[in-house]
Amino acid sequence: MIFPSSTNIGELSSRFKRELKEQYTLPELQNFLYLIFQNLMDLSKTDIHINHGKEIPDHFMFKINEIINELKEYKPIQYILGETEFYGCDIKINQNTLIPRPETEELVRWILDETDGNRCKIFDIGTGSGCIAVALAKNNISAKVFASDHSEEALKVARENAGINNTDIIFFHFNINFPETSDVLGLYDIIVSNPPYVTESEKRQMKKNVLKYEPHDALFVPDSDPLIFFRVILEFAQSKLQSGGNIFFEINERFGKQMIQLLEKFNYHNIILRKDINNKDRMIKGIKK
Repeated sequence: MIFPSSTNIGELSSRFKRELKEQYTLPELQNFLYLIFQNLMDLSKTDIHINHGKEIPDHFMFKINEIINELKEYKPIQYILGETEFYGCDIKINQNTLIPRPETEELVRWILDETDGNRCKIFDIGTGSGCIAVALAKNNISAKVFASDHSEEALKVARENAGINNTDIIFFHFNINFPETSDVLGLYDIIVSNPPYVTESEKRQMKKNVLKYEPHDALFVPDSDPLIFFRVILEFAQSKLQSGGNIFFEINERFGKQMIQLLEKFNYHNIILRKDINNKDRMIKGIKK
């Protein structure tokens, strides 16, 4: 046991930060505490500040000690707690799914702005946890949303998230590398994907928590062909995206110009490359001629 029983919120917060200060920044540790108290004890940030002297029950202390040990191994807090928040949706995750990022929320906002609540048929390719599909379906109830993944384990999580958020999404198993093996349903008005786009050479720049715990097949592409998944999705979209339909991608910031050229090659126009909150080329959209 790292912490004794009969510990209050204020004492635990101080000890928690001291225990992990060599591995994480103070803002990271404060955010971890907020998430832990909310997840385990249903306490808001305000509750935490008001109730500094509140005793923490022993069974919660046991769990918090387990969490600290996992954080020392660089396991992401989202995987430890088994859930995260994405665009106002409660999203369950595990190590078969990527942790949703704030940049992906920006992609969702862009699509919602473009659809403006209109009826449309949307296909999310490589849905993972289902966060994009769920957020789109929850915030545009007029849309008919479809989502696929090559991983059956990821699809289990995505279906659970659709249920948690009371959304009606059609999921199916689909490997974009072998599109002829799946009966993909009809034509779509919008295709969206956040495919693997991190090159193998970029691994050395990534944090331990990503490399050790997140699914590599959802992250990495070979240096020799970094746009491989964008190309195969665009090939698929030739027969499955309506003329005048929109395609949206989250992309590697290094390949914005190459992505514009690739979309042009596949006969898209009105191409827009958009920066994320960190001023990086992160999203792209094109309209099919």
